[in-house]
Amino acid sequence: MSSAAILEPGVFRRYASDQLVTLAKLVLENAFQPIVEVNNGATFGYESLLRGHGELGFKSPLELIDRMAETAGPAVQRLQDGVQAAGETLTQRATEAREAGDEWVEGLRSTVREHPLAALATALAVGVLVSRLAR
Repeated sequence: MSSAAILEPGVFRRYASDQLVTLAKLVLENAFQPIVEVNNGATFGYESLLRGHGELGFKSPLELIDRMAETAGPAVQRLQDGVQAAGETLTQRATEAREAGDEWVEGLRSTVREHPLAALATALAVGVLVSRLAR
């Protein structure tokens, strides 16, 4: 296929459908046209102009943007699904960690209730050890 045939809008669009965004970056030009006050020449805004959509086989920039949105839609949905699954996993892990911490605290309380002198002696020994290590 010749390079001239590739640049024909219908042919170019047919081959470009899977890689529309990449091709659009190569073909499209964006320009900012200043909007100027005629009386004093002051610029009070800009208009964005998109050129090159015809080379991709689209009648208007809006048609091109709609097609790019359709192409990106499934990828965005997969990303949203992945983020949601990660959030659910993190919530589950946090719940498991909270439950394990509660069980640990309850186990310590039970030990202190059953053996208060042993718990006091252990706490005293740990305190002495930490104070010596902190020096």
